[in-house]
Amino acid sequence: MGKGNQEKAFHEELGEIYFYKGISHNWSMQSYHYHATCEIILMLTDGIMVDVNNYSFHTSYGDLILFGSNEPHRVRALSSTEYNRYVIMFDPKIIREMFVPLSTSILQMFELISSERSVRRINLTDDSLNTIIKQLNRIDMHYSMKDDENSRAMIYLLIAELLLKTKIMVEFFKTTPEHADDGMDVSNVSFQMRDNDKTRIQQIKQYICDNVESKLTLDSIASHFFMNKYYLSHYFKKETGFSIIQYIKIQKIQRAKEMLKTGYSIRNVALILNYSSDSHFISSFQKQVGKTPKKYVRDAINGNN
Repeated sequence: MGKGNQEKAFHEELGEIYFYKGISHNWSMQSYHYHATCEIILMLTDGIMVDVNNYSFHTSYGDLILFGSNEPHRVRALSSTEYNRYVIMFDPKIIREMFVPLSTSILQMFELISSERSVRRINLTDDSLNTIIKQLNRIDMHYSMKDDENSRAMIYLLIAELLLKTKIMVEFFKTTPEHADDGMDVSNVSFQMRDNDKTRIQQIKQYICDNVESKLTLDSIASHFFMNKYYLSHYFKKETGFSIIQYIKIQKIQRAKEMLKTGYSIRNVALILNYSSDSHFISSFQKQVGKTPKKYVRDAINGNN
């Protein structure tokens, strides 16, 4: 979405709380819109297009999509596509105030997505999809009575629970038992890796190789690729068999081998590859190669490598 389209976006006011579930035929949202409420859409149709924040992407069945407050966006479907979804909108100020005493940043997902530094789209497995649908159906039970004070309070409690479940899903691989609740089996929660994510892993591997002389960390790589670092860490290991840190160490030693063979001193190699000291480099090299750098060079000269 270009800047011009953002400027032309119209403000839509659907109330403090808005809930919808159903199917639309020949759905077409011509213009971008925005609203003060945060929005969650659970897609139950393949191939819906989302335009937001200068980029567009297709969604799949089981995708949970997040939109931040006052963020211009547009959802489009092919004319022949039935658009089946759940939609929930809510006032972020109320949710934020509910969690102030608990010191929990439950809205962080919505606060960061405008910079693409957090997860906007979560593709749910069958178990986690069923969990979210059950929660949305509980909200639906009270929505027709949203003007009633008690029903309104119950809806916000259920929305807060939905957000907490979603937050746990985003961070599922670092979840500890105290984060869990009776309504969710966190052991069954996971993301499904997409083909474009696999391509991104290949790009990250190349980035590490190209920048192995820099001081690389999980945080710096995740920031460079605008990825959630926990998501990146989990799927990098799943795809490569190595953690990010292990892969960096491997590539550093590979570069060290090349440099040693071309006459670099141990001290220069350690300095260029950002080891904390010569002894740290020697120890790391020996642990991975099975011999010291000095012996490696000697064997290389004698043709024993």
